[in-house]
Amino acid sequence: MRRFIVLTILLFTACGPSTNETVILISDTPIPPSTPLPASTALPAPTAVPIQKIFPDDYSDNPYDPSIIGILDKDTTISNIFGDNNRDYVGFTVKENFFVESITLIDYYGQDKIAFFAIQKNDKFTAEDDITKMLSYGHFGPDSTFNKVGQDILYYSKNMDSDREKVILNSGDYVMRIQQGNSENASYEFQLIIKAQK
Repeated sequence: MRRFIVLTILLFTACGPSTNETVILISDTPIPPSTPLPASTALPAPTAVPIQKIFPDDYSDNPYDPSIIGILDKDTTISNIFGDNNRDYVGFTVKENFFVESITLIDYYGQDKIAFFAIQKNDKFTAEDDITKMLSYGHFGPDSTFNKVGQDILYYSKNMDSDREKVILNSGDYVMRIQQGNSENASYEFQLIIKAQK
């Protein structure tokens, strides 16, 4: 007995829209039963893709002409790649009726696990290495005593052995010096937490 199979085939032509035609196929060959699909195979777990941090062009290494990041009235990030005795000088203005409550070290990378920062209230960094002209200064990074990743660095002490006092940065101009003396391609990220005066 002949089996009649009715198939609908879409015929596509390059000359016009597609049309539907009914085609009747006659066959004496039995249709084989369908073959079961193979069991699904688990896909490999995705591997973590490292997040690439985007760093600005290199900050100025001139203390008298710092890179200016703007007038701040909201939380701000300062980050860069530096090292091999490179010094970054970053200038900013805290807007009137605002203050910097804290500066948190968000991330630090480098073969040398310690670096140095200093902040001066000025539009240029004229303090050189005189801590009496700095509002805050110290080492930071995994091997530093106080300023590790996740910690607020905005403190002042009369010398490295004295107690630290918490400071804030009121409205005005500031320059931050950031220095790594040994590692090439070290990197840092700070977050400045800005609050409105009440």
